[in-house]
Amino acid sequence: MDKLQVRGNNLIAIMIFGITVAVIFGLKRANIRYPRKVLLIVLALEVFGAWINLHGSFEQQRMIQALHRPSPGERNRTLEVELKRDTGKWQKTKIRVSARQPTKEEAIKALEVAEQQIQREYLGKNSDPKKVYQNLLLRSEYQGVVKAGWTTVPYGCISGDGQIRKDAVSEATDVVIRGVLRCRDEERTVHLRVTLVPLPYNSPNAFGVYMKKAFERADQTEPEEKGMKLPKTVAGQRIQYRSPHRNEGGNLALLGLASLLATVYLERRKEKEKKKKRQESLNRDYPMLLSQLGLFLGAGFSVTAAFTEVGKLYSARQKRGQPRGEGYEAILTLSRKWKDGCSERDGYMWLGEELENRNFRKLSLLLLQNMTKGDRELRDQLAQEEHMAFDERRIRAKVEGEEASTKLLLPMMGLLSVVLLVLMFPALQQLGI
Repeated sequence: MDKLQVRGNNLIAIMIFGITVAVIFGLKRANIRYPRKVLLIVLALEVFGAWINLHGSFEQQRMIQALHRPSPGERNRTLEVELKRDTGKWQKTKIRVSARQPTKEEAIKALEVAEQQIQREYLGKNSDPKKVYQNLLLRSEYQGVVKAGWTTVPYGCISGDGQIRKDAVSEATDVVIRGVLRCRDEERTVHLRVTLVPLPYNSPNAFGVYMKKAFERADQTEPEEKGMKLPKTVAGQRIQYRSPHRNEGGNLALLGLASLLATVYLERRKEKEKKKKRQESLNRDYPMLLSQLGLFLGAGFSVTAAFTEVGKLYSARQKRGQPRGEGYEAILTLSRKWKDGCSERDGYMWLGEELENRNFRKLSLLLLQNMTKGDRELRDQLAQEEHMAFDERRIRAKVEGEEASTKLLLPMMGLLSVVLLVLMFPALQQLGI
C-alpha cells in the first residue's frame, strides 16, 4: 500500500475521532442532555476503531516475501494478502498454504510415537487384554501425519474403529488385530492380541444388551405359534411385565388447573395494569384541572359551578377527538351527582374516596375545609397546589426519561458488539486467526 494512502487512512481516523469529541462538547454547551453511558460507549468505539485502522495500516505496509507454512500435522491455512503489479492497483487475493510435509527422519519419529501411543491407549476402558468386553480405541490418524488401517482375525467381532459387536460374543474369543501405519513413504505394522469375553451382568448397559438378545431368541423360538413367550429372566434377574399405564385423565386435569391459574394470574395482572394506567391518567390531569378551576373561581364562579364548567369544556374537547382523561371523567361524574340531588359535601367526600389518588384526596380536603372557612383562601391554596403538581409532573417526566435511556442500553450494547465484530474481523484475518 502506498505511504500516501496509509497516511490518508490514518488522517481520516483521527478526523472522525476529533469530530466526535467536538460534537459531544457542542451538546454540552447547548445544554442538550444525553445519557453519559452512551457518550462513553461512543468514545470507546471511536478510540478502538482508530486503533484498528492504524494497526491495519501498519500491517499492510509490510512487504510479504514468503508465507509461513503450518507445522506437520497442523491444519492448512487460507491467508488473505494484497498484491500489485507494476502498472496495476492493489488487489486482494486468497492463498492456500498447506502444512509442511515431514522429512524422512520426522516420519520415522512420528511412526515410533504413534506406535507408543497405540500401546498406551488401544485397550480404552478395559484394564486387561485377556478380558476385553468394552470398545477398543483404534484411531485412523495419529500425530496428524500418520494414517492407520486396521484388520481383525476372526473378522466381524471388532469394527475398524474398535467397536465390539457385543451380540456376536457369546464366549471367550481370541482376536488378532493388525494395524498398518503409514507416514509419507515410511510404513510400519503393529500386531495386537486381545481376548473378547461376554459382557458381565454387572457392567454398565449390560442389561439392555442381554434383554435385546433374550427378546430376539423369544421371537425366533416357535415362530409358527400365535403368541410369543416373553423371557422370565434376563441377565440373572427375574422380570415381570405389564401394559404401560397412560395418564391422559391426570394430564388433562393438570392442564385444566394450569389454565385456571394462568387465567387468574393474567386477570389480576390486567387489573393491576388497568389501575396503574388510571392512576397515571389522574396524575396527568390533576395540574391542568387545578389551573382551570382557579381560572373559573377567579372569574367569580362558585366551586360547584366551576366544576360544572370544567366538565363542559372537557366534553367539548372530547367531541373534537381529545383522548379520555380519568380526572376529567371524575369531574363529569361529580357534576351528575350534584345534578341528581347529592349534597356538595358528599360530592367532595366521594371525590377523595372513590378515586384512591393522593392528589385528589388532598383536593377533597381543601374543598371540605373551604366549606367551613369560606372561599377567600381557596384560590391561593389551589394556585399553590397547582405549582406543586406541575413540579411533581416535571420530576416524574425526568425520571421516566432516565428509565427510557437506561432501557436503550441493552440494544445499544448489541449494536456495539456487531460493530466491534465488523471492525475486528479484517484485523483477525490479517493476523491469520
